[in-house]
Amino acid sequence: MPIYHFIFDSILYRITLLLFFLSFINIQSQDNPSPAPNQLTPFLERTYYSINLGAVFYPFSGANLNDGYYAESRKKNVFSGRFLLGYNLNRNLDVQFGVMRPASWYQYLNVNGEVNKKSVWINLWSLSLKRSFRIKERFRLYGEFGFGNLTRVGFTLDSQEVYPDAHYLSFVTGMGLQYNLNHKWDLLLNALYIPKSVKQNQPYIFQSTVGMQYNLSQDAIEETSPKANEDYKYFFPRRLLQLGYGTSKIGFFANEFFSLNANIGKLENVGIPIFWNGDVQAAETISLTYMQTAYHGRKLFSLDWGASVTSIRTVDLRTHVMAFSLFPVLR
Repeated sequence: MPIYHFIFDSILYRITLLLFFLSFINIQSQDNPSPAPNQLTPFLERTYYSINLGAVFYPFSGANLNDGYYAESRKKNVFSGRFLLGYNLNRNLDVQFGVMRPASWYQYLNVNGEVNKKSVWINLWSLSLKRSFRIKERFRLYGEFGFGNLTRVGFTLDSQEVYPDAHYLSFVTGMGLQYNLNHKWDLLLNALYIPKSVKQNQPYIFQSTVGMQYNLSQDAIEETSPKANEDYKYFFPRRLLQLGYGTSKIGFFANEFFSLNANIGKLENVGIPIFWNGDVQAAETISLTYMQTAYHGRKLFSLDWGASVTSIRTVDLRTHVMAFSLFPVLR
């Protein structure tokens, strides 16, 4: 189906009109709109996010494979990351939501003597409580407990299941040290543990990381007076409307590179592990995205929320998919 036919798919058309209308809504009564907000709400004042990088360990072995299958060797990359969004319930108790995944997947090599590479994918979305205890002026010791949604994508050989997929709820525990640099930044030393599941044939997972936590606390210099706004040298759009088009005619190298799946010459699995490489390839896409700024600092940082709708035509030229999303944006 030509690209200009599915642009006007009735669902996409209606949502496009809605997002377009939202982009022009202005609840301000002034003739001259105010700049994007530079004052944190009480909720955002207690919010933080952290980026943690380190090593992950999971003792996969040949025993995890179904009967009748073996691998000549195994390959793992321990480098991994965990990314968290948190909220201070009180001075010593936080709630955290985030994701943990390895940089590249665990691999079984030459399964049943054939020349092949079979990957096992693992990621964890977690919701947990973090209880901290002050041990010195700037040092805090904390423990973490919660639940995680663990997903494992196994593999097949000649259409026969060798290591099955799994998707289940698990306990999540952890502990760490936190050092306060200033009212904006903290240094973190973390340990995370997910117990093994005999039922799901999943070994335990242990991750050790170091990280940085950014606290969305209001700077004293960040004024909201007209005089302060006049002194702004940096532009933060209040609302943003984006129309996007994608095509497979230029290939999928960008997708492969930013999911650590690119092949360059004799080098395999080259890239930066930011996204997951999907199983379905898109021939053409049309997307409409609306974003609005909830808060911004004076120079560098802004926090937005957004909504998007995307119409996708897959490479097989037969399937059309609609995708909708609501998301936060940290700039």
